[in-house]
Amino acid sequence: MLRIGHLQLDLPVVQAALSGYSDGPMRLVGRRHGVPYALQEPVLDRLVIQSGKLHRKILTLDAEDHPVGGQLMGADPGRLAEAASVMAASGFDVIDINFACPVRKVLRRGEGCALMSDPSRAAEIVRAEAIPGSENLLRLEVDLGERRTVVAGIARRYRPEDLLGKQVVIVANLKPAKLMGIRSEGMVLVAGDDEEMTLIMPEQKLKPGSPVH
Repeated sequence: MLRIGHLQLDLPVVQAALSGYSDGPMRLVGRRHGVPYALQEPVLDRLVIQSGKLHRKILTLDAEDHPVGGQLMGADPGRLAEAASVMAASGFDVIDINFACPVRKVLRRGEGCALMSDPSRAAEIVRAEAIPGSENLLRLEVDLGERRTVVAGIARRYRPEDLLGKQVVIVANLKPAKLMGIRSEGMVLVAGDDEEMTLIMPEQKLKPGSPVH
């Protein structure tokens, strides 16, 4: 048995996301031979967001093609989130992020397995402030061996003054993204949902920039 979130599959065999191969017709052939779950071929997040013929092709699903996962490739957390929302609204049952592709051109873009290269580091919050016009976002300045600005969606749970001096875990190898006009250079790791959100923090003080595994 295989469980993926809310899905439970009796047969622990799936059709993988194969670039240039696992399109709709191939997935339907697999279904007719007993495949319980299939993944779409990897697609770039920007192609999911941009309207056009390719956009429609990526998001068109056959009624027989369920449960199905959509696999995204990208390095910008904001754009990945937007693309994931579009795919979910289009009927994909699971959204998968590609963390494994070793192709050189993919690595140069900071995508695929480049996302797994020493991603998490300990960082100390040296400044925190609310962002005008946002109820959810805080602007953090963190020290992880170098100073960075990170925009974090934690304002409903944490006040800026309570965060100063705290050590958190930052995903440090993401492509910078602009949020509310601010260049964010990483992502703060949290656990739980909006109501029970908890920052993930090292058990003991670490040197800023130390890898967290």
